[in-house]
Amino acid sequence: STAGDEESGKASIAGDQEVGKDSIAGDQEAVKAPIARSEKLSAYNSEEKQNSMEAPGVHFPAGDLQNHLILDISVNMTGVELAVDGRQVYSAYNKTVPWAGITARLHAGLHLITLHQSTGQVMRATSYMTWQSNTDRQFIKDLEEIQESRLLVILGAPDFTAFMEEETIATLEDMGAHYIDRMAYMDTWCLLVYKGSGVVLEALTTSLPQHNLTKFDVSPLTVRTVVPRMQEHRCGWYTEEGMQERATFCKIYEGYGTFCICDDPPWSPHPHN
Repeated sequence: STAGDEESGKASIAGDQEVGKDSIAGDQEAVKAPIARSEKLSAYNSEEKQNSMEAPGVHFPAGDLQNHLILDISVNMTGVELAVDGRQVYSAYNKTVPWAGITARLHAGLHLITLHQSTGQVMRATSYMTWQSNTDRQFIKDLEEIQESRLLVILGAPDFTAFMEEETIATLEDMGAHYIDRMAYMDTWCLLVYKGSGVVLEALTTSLPQHNLTKFDVSPLTVRTVVPRMQEHRCGWYTEEGMQERATFCKIYEGYGTFCICDDPPWSPHPHN
């Protein structure tokens, strides 16, 4: 009887130990499961964050995204907006004033945004009321003052073609624009180009006449595009003694023509002997 009790006791203890092991193993698996799910979710969120920064339909090899700029462009009746890598860098919305008995939209016209071709930083941004006569002449002059290879974003907000002269149209065509000579009243348009290196993108939407053909509904233009970061050309005089501050200025700001041109020696306010 004693021997039987001992065997029964051993069996009970062994059973309890097995139950304990199963319980511990079950607890461990229960702990591992949410950890595994958490790790999987973290990896998924990381992948989604990467994909959300990519243009639709464009997938980059690992690490290649840093070699590109993602531009989001919006042009509509109320204004324009530009974002670089998800950060808004320029906007002009609802700028209106009373003008000769009507409400004039000061945000209408051409917008010229100059971006650093490597960093995507805004180096200069100007708008031109080309719905008024002769204002596009300043646009042409400013284009000439920008250094080669800069990334230019040119936006046309309705009604930007009203007083656009043939010289302006010809200049934009020389840069690679295909549609600028056939833009109609209230169309929206954008041109993306590396100065001196050709067009990256051109896009437009046409205006839609409403019921009586006297009023127009402007279709908004929304573009997301990806462009390569281009290496900055460094002028030879950047490293010359006494020229460091000027070189820094010319790498941050744009539109100063001969002051920043890469001629050697560079332009100086002091006459040369």
